Parts: sequence; structure tokens; C-alpha cells
Amino acid sequence: MKERLFEGIKFSDLNDETKQKLKFYDYAATWQTIWKGLNLVGICQNEKCIAHQKEVWSPQHFGTFSMAQTIHKAQCPMCKKSGLKNVYTCAFHQCSYSIEGVYKVKGDQEEEKEINQEGIHKNKNDFEVFLSDEKSNRTYVYLTITVKQLK
Repeated sequence: MKERLFEGIKFSDLNDETKQKLKFYDYAATWQTIWKGLNLVGICQNEKCIAHQKEVWSPQHFGTFSMAQTIHKAQCPMCKKSGLKNVYTCAFHQCSYSIEGVYKVKGDQEEEKEINQEGIHKNKNDFEVFLSDEKSNRTYVYLTITVKQLK
């Protein structure tokens, strides 16, 4: 059963135009480590954490994720506290994935569109991330991402 949300969730526009490959850098902060599978980006709110108010990458690894729940459970990789602020996009590394959802289209009349996308990321030296600014984020009525290990 698809979980429809009353207000929806704000999240990156997950389409080929916003998908980019980024290379790893040796000088990235520990809280910006990308793991195999699904990774979410948000801001740590724990005042006692070394990554407080920093953009962190929260590893989710593999599985089927109802993003409404997953976003709220995403943890800072440093302090392991959930409740990251402004979880707005995701990245994939060495995995296959499928994205299924419905988002609201802005306009004169409230309209909904489906998203169904599949991808595979094999390269060890980079990762795929969906980069869109806050203005182009979508409001999803539901959003499910399935991530599998490569064989």
C-alpha cells in the first residue's frame, strides 16, 4: 500500500536533469562520508555534536524506504541522533535503485504527477546525487526508494 501524506514532504526533484556524478575528495569531513547504497543529506541539530549545524550525509544503505518515515529517522553519522533538519536530497553509491512516487505540480489547478525511475551506479570513484535548489524541490504525496546491492 502506498502511504499518501496529508501535507506531503519537500524533497529534491528526482529526475535526470538534476542527477549529477560527483567525485570523492580526500579532504571531505568525516560527516560527509558516502556509503554504499542510499545516503541522505541534512543538517545535524545536536548542539553537542562536532557536526552541529553542518551538512551531513546519513547512510541508509539498502532496502525499501518510505521517504516520509526515513527522512524523520535519518541520523547524524557522528552523534547517531535522529531528527536531522532540512533533509532535502539523496545520493547513491555502488547500488541499483528505483524511485516511485507522486508529486504535486504547481499551477492554477492542483495536479499530481507520477515519478518512476531506475538507475544503477557501479563506479567506486564517484557517486550520483540529485542537486536541486529549494525553489525546484518538489512536494511529494508519497515517495518510495528501493535500493539493492550490486551482484
